Amino acid sequence: YQDRRNLVARAFEKEMKGLCEWRTPTAGMFFWFKPNASIKSLEIVRLLLQNKVLLAPGEFFKADEDSGRASQWLRLSFSFATNADLEAGVALISKVLRNLENK
Repeated sequence: YQDRRNLVARAFEKEMKGLCEWRTPTAGMFFWFKPNASIKSLEIVRLLLQNKVLLAPGEFFKADEDSGRASQWLRLSFSFATNADLEAGVALISKVLRNLENK
């Protein structure tokens, strides 16, 4: 998964800088990120699903459980998608975040 992880990290650097914070994993197949704007993660998931991009909202995994509020974190899996799909998916996530920020 290292090559795919590196590809997603490069795509995030290119497309997502200034839109969110993220953590490049040292192992595993999930990339976690959190939009800078206070956009509900379920809204992002809903909009992306309409474009055949599936993210998992952090609240499904109890991310930020101690805060007492819904998680802003989102989880992107890079295990099965092709390199082209990963790059296109990150670009689409960026577009959706920019559109939601400008509302």
